[in-house]
Amino acid sequence: MIPIDDANTLNIKLFPSYPPPPPLSPQQVPLATVNLDALKDESWDLTMLRILPHIDGINSLKQIAYRADADYKLVRKAVEHLVYYGCVMLMDVWSFGACYAPTEGIGQFVQNPEMQEEGRRYLLLPEAQKALNAVATGNSSSTGQSGDETVATDKVEKIREYLDGSGLVELYMSLRQGQSLRSWCLEHADVVTSCVLDVRRFIHFGVVKGFLYRVHKYAIAMGKHGGTTVDEQDESNTLDGSALENSLKRGRRDTKGKPELAKYLDGMHCFDEICTELAISEKELLARLKSWGDVQVIYR
Repeated sequence: MIPIDDANTLNIKLFPSYPPPPPLSPQQVPLATVNLDALKDESWDLTMLRILPHIDGINSLKQIAYRADADYKLVRKAVEHLVYYGCVMLMDVWSFGACYAPTEGIGQFVQNPEMQEEGRRYLLLPEAQKALNAVATGNSSSTGQSGDETVATDKVEKIREYLDGSGLVELYMSLRQGQSLRSWCLEHADVVTSCVLDVRRFIHFGVVKGFLYRVHKYAIAMGKHGGTTVDEQDESNTLDGSALENSLKRGRRDTKGKPELAKYLDGMHCFDEICTELAISEKELLARLKSWGDVQVIYR
């Protein structure tokens, strides 16, 4: 506020300048980093108000547009604003078929007890958190179960067994490339079935803190179905006239009936993107790839 004279005052409000958000893709999942309901204002854009209930860390941008019955371009623009102001961050599609592995940042997590304690508090299931609070306060009825103190004590013992000390670090270190999250859950069934660990929060915490990354899967067609191979390119350079025309017609016949999938089999499109664009599950995608022919799936 700058006074000019006795009757006039100049009010100036400065807004911080942030870098523009990265381009958003339909398969990306917005995860709120603040309480969006607390920030909500009735004067906000209508599209923004319609999509807020669907930003839950599970729905992708395309799913949010569908569930909110809104135009995808408007939804993307609204989420870009939220990303710009740091209200949400972008995650990968949640799936038990996904693969995750530690980054070099896992060392910082290992050496930071405060971050480990923050992780324990974040990834506990609500029932386990209530049991922990109940034992700490001596009020077993707050567990919301049977009022039996043994139930709460049993859960706390499981928390200490699996998540205290190096237990949480070992769980993160056991994630690796080529192993789906489903396989990891089966391998650590004792932890998953202990009713203390929220697997989705377990993964999200590692990704948000930067010591976990998503290992994406890409498909590359080795034959003619996925597009023009190197040998075919060399052949097309030597063909002319009717021979080249026949070669192109042969390629069009090979991809007839599968034009949608063909453009994604160049190793540049991850499974998340393909499934989102074609509105199919990963199981159905794998079935199509199997019927396609010689397709190589790579992890990176």
